[in-house]
Amino acid sequence: MLEIEIEIRTEMWKKGLSAAEIGRRCNRHRVTIHQTIRGITKSRYCRQAIADALGCQVSDLWPDERPRKAA
Repeated sequence: MLEIEIEIRTEMWKKGLSAAEIGRRCNRHRVTIHQTIRGITKSRYCRQAIADALGCQVSDLWPDERPRKAA
């Protein structure tokens, strides 16, 4: 999990994003974003918000996340 966390934090740094900024964008607390990045929580909503902020897919950041089925 540490490798994923480092990758995400590096991309956030490159884009000038903080957990607080991502949290504001998705109406979540920065601590929730940090917990999601660290793997403490597995909120799909927060994972999607992080991926959107970084301009990638959730499965690029979290390979264990199964893609959602089309409705």
